[in-house]
Amino acid sequence: MLFNQKSYHSIAFGIVLFYLIYWFYQGHFLFQLHQPTLINTGIDNTYWLFCILRIPQIIMRFPIIFDALLVLFTIFSFITKHKWSFRILFVITIIHIITFNVYACTHTKSCIFLPMLILPFCFDKLFNLVWQAVRYYFLFVLVSAAIFKIINGGLFHPNQLVHILENQHVDLAILNPTNFIYQISTFLIQHTTLTNICWYSFFLMELIFIVGFFTKKFDSVLLFVLILFIISTFILMRINLMDFICVIPFLIILKNDKKKATF
Repeated sequence: MLFNQKSYHSIAFGIVLFYLIYWFYQGHFLFQLHQPTLINTGIDNTYWLFCILRIPQIIMRFPIIFDALLVLFTIFSFITKHKWSFRILFVITIIHIITFNVYACTHTKSCIFLPMLILPFCFDKLFNLVWQAVRYYFLFVLVSAAIFKIINGGLFHPNQLVHILENQHVDLAILNPTNFIYQISTFLIQHTTLTNICWYSFFLMELIFIVGFFTKKFDSVLLFVLILFIISTFILMRINLMDFICVIPFLIILKNDKKKATF
């Protein structure tokens, strides 16, 4: 496969900047927590270790400084393209995410997407190998979601999406019944055949990424499916999968016209 690494670098930089803007909009920066006092490590041993070492507690004494450090190192790393800068950024990103999750009491699995996007840039000679590994990891996340629907029986449960919509939009039913998303949800709940088609379509949109394990020829199709999946999931179920935009650079292959390189 032909690959223009310089163009890929620019695309990844744009995605990361957009992702940080999204973080700010969602209140995901540490200073936006407004000096919280309670922490929740859950059952994650990594979170426990960080809190035992008091890393999150120390960082939350100067939250805005650490936020600025994250943004500045992101810009500096992508401009200089130095592997050691990316390695420091990788560590900063992980610490930032763990600190936020501990104090915000929200332990999401998708928070690992940003560090995984940065990971290939931490290597020079192994860039291609790590890039491939991260790509397979993202594919595994999507395919495993489809497989889980089979294993836990959710795929075969009668009117599964109908029940999801009924529970997902209870607040809209009470507080804002004229909401556009709730109106769509009401229509789908009343037309169960169409709703079941949507449910199986979600399953197929996840399962189709198994193609990526065997070939990259259809990555453009997978990219379209990914964007459609993010948008449709939010519109129908208000499930925000914006973290999945970190997968986009791994589904874009740009040809290098001047010098062809195997990727």
